[in-house]
Amino acid sequence: MDHASSMSSILQRSTTLRVESLNKLTVPEPNMVYVKMPEVDVEVDSLTIRTTPRQSEPGGLYLPIDDFFFSLAKSRGEQAIAI
Repeated sequence: MDHASSMSSILQRSTTLRVESLNKLTVPEPNMVYVKMPEVDVEVDSLTIRTTPRQSEPGGLYLPIDDFFFSLAKSRGEQAIAI
């Protein structure tokens, strides 16, 4: 990617919640909006959100939200909830 994402700043203008870009190991907090950056994949691991360099095959179907929800379900089981 050759430019920085503006998604966090765009969303911040529309909410009173704090908006943070995911670019490191993060312990989720209430009343926060977390934004996935284009160059990373996001996984839930125990009580943290972890980012890893994006792993997609050229020309392949890239479904990052599916990957995130699968990792959330695997990590939190019946305690998982998403909006």
